[in-house]
Amino acid sequence: MIYEHLVSYVIAALLAFTGVEASPDALPLARAIAATAIERPVVGSAQATALMLASIAAGESQLRPEVLDCRVTGDGGRSRGAFQIWGAPRQVCTDWQFAAHMALTIVEDSLRVCHDLTAYCSGKCGVAKKIANHYQSRARRFARDHPLLPPID
Repeated sequence: MIYEHLVSYVIAALLAFTGVEASPDALPLARAIAATAIERPVVGSAQATALMLASIAAGESQLRPEVLDCRVTGDGGRSRGAFQIWGAPRQVCTDWQFAAHMALTIVEDSLRVCHDLTAYCSGKCGVAKKIANHYQSRARRFARDHPLLPPID
């Protein structure tokens, strides 16, 4: 029940972050994000971790199908998938669970080394602060404005 509850919450966040009314890709992406966040809650809690991943995916892909499945790449063809991971294998284009795990590893490293998401966003600490701060503050704001209530059994 907790997983399904978090999936619904992540879908709401993804749609709110992108301004998209609906997306057929929101559910599978939300499932991958929720499962990853529950398995490895590296941002304090599963909820905070899921919102951080959702904020990144929304910002990097805008839930555009051609970005999610890698028909369109970023950074001159070097970044791929929902999380626009630099140098990622093509597996991130079809296996969103793998992509979410890979993104979370980079988030974890960025937070440990830089204490923010700048290394995730640019590969270097202190670079791309505006984007990094946006992803982090958007996730925190969503959690504050839309608290995750416990599931009703």
